[in-house]
Amino acid sequence: MTVWARRQYLDVAIAKCRELLDKTPELYEVLYAYGTALAGRQWSAKSGAVDSERAQLLRPAIETYQRAMSIFAGPAVLQRHACAICAICKRRVRGVGAGH
Repeated sequence: MTVWARRQYLDVAIAKCRELLDKTPELYEVLYAYGTALAGRQWSAKSGAVDSERAQLLRPAIETYQRAMSIFAGPAVLQRHACAICAICKRRVRGVGAGH
């Protein structure tokens, strides 16, 4: 998948999550998915960002995860979404999403 295609996919996921959350803001699974999509989008958006800048870019994703965890933080749900974030980070470290 190209960087452009990946970003388009994440943009669609973000839009769909927002649409659902506008109607029902307490859908914790959608909040977790939204946080993951935000993290993926921001992680790939600024390939040359320094760590402090990247942390700032990821703030909306972190706040979304915190909101989701305040609603429901079951171990299986947390593990599934933690694995998704780890996968995003590993791909980025290998250079996927860095504009290569």
